[in-house]
Formats: sequence, C-alpha cells, structure tokens
Amino acid sequence: MPSADMPATRGRAPPPTRPAALPPAPVDPSQLAEEHAAVAADETAAELETVDVYTHFIALVEKDGSLYELDGRKDTPVNHGAASRTNLLERSMEVMKGFMTRDEGEIRFTMLALAPNTGE
Repeated sequence: MPSADMPATRGRAPPPTRPAALPPAPVDPSQLAEEHAAVAADETAAELETVDVYTHFIALVEKDGSLYELDGRKDTPVNHGAASRTNLLERSMEVMKGFMTRDEGEIRFTMLALAPNTGE
C-alpha cells in the first residue's frame, strides 16, 4: 500500500516543480571580461598549467571513418587512424592500451562507453 504522500501510480505523479525566478547577477556582466583578463594574466594561474592533473577526461569518437581523441588540453583532435561503427570499441581499446602502456603502473583509469539502446 503506498504511503499517503506518494501517488498510487506514476500516471498520477505531480509535474516537476519549476524553480523560482533567478535573482539578478551579483556581478555586473560588463565587469566579467575585466575580471577574466586579470585572472588570465595572473602568474599563479599560469603555474597551475604545470601541475599534474589527476582527473582528466578525454573522448574517443568515430567521425567520417577515423577514430579521434578529443582532449580539452590539446589544440586539435588527435586522429588515431581508421575506425568504423562496427570496430569502434576494438580501436578505442587499442588507443587506451597505448595510454596504459605509456603510463605503466598508473591505476587511475576509468572507461565509460556511451551507446544507443539497441533493444537487445
């Protein structure tokens, strides 16, 4: 038996509540560019680029018959050669194994695959 505050069926569930109107921005938007420039010129911020990053994410995607590595720390995508939708997993594993070989002893690797539901 459902509790008194829980709808008996999903069909009767109340619609999600909308958040209240957002308050005005605490900073004048015209000041954002000035503040960004000041931080970008800060030498301390530049030093952070040389610090080891332990939470770094990339994506491996197939586009037009090639396997690309998308990495926000690189200027352009890295082309890892031919790939197709049918061999994307295998080709991606080859690239990831290369990362693991390069960083031997590193155990902080996590892999996640995003794929459509095939209904199987």
